[in-house]
Amino acid sequence: MILKKKVMIKICKTNNNYPQDPLTEESTGIYMEFDNGNNISIQWGRGTYSSHRDGEAKPETSTAEVLICNSEVVDFPIHPLGWCDSDMVAELIYQTSTMTFKDLVRKYGEKESCDNE
Repeated sequence: MILKKKVMIKICKTNNNYPQDPLTEESTGIYMEFDNGNNISIQWGRGTYSSHRDGEAKPETSTAEVLICNSEVVDFPIHPLGWCDSDMVAELIYQTSTMTFKDLVRKYGEKESCDNE
């Protein structure tokens, strides 16, 4: 059986408001805001719950850490979701853009990993 290396998440955009790791020149995440007030941060690399957590920053990854927030909510009722693969990241982007924040908190609040669905 031959296993192919599969690149699952690539850099699309850099959020200039998000402080990147000062030890790297690679951008390791994206940030998106939606009309419903929700926003999503997708990060990977050093210090995140993702691939390359303890290693050198890379512009691509197989898993990422995702944080879902809302511009009108000050605290973070949804903990960062770690080790999310590309299918889960796509699902989270879609849900963040279409669901109310209350429904997102009901579905993902207090979770720390995409594995504990």
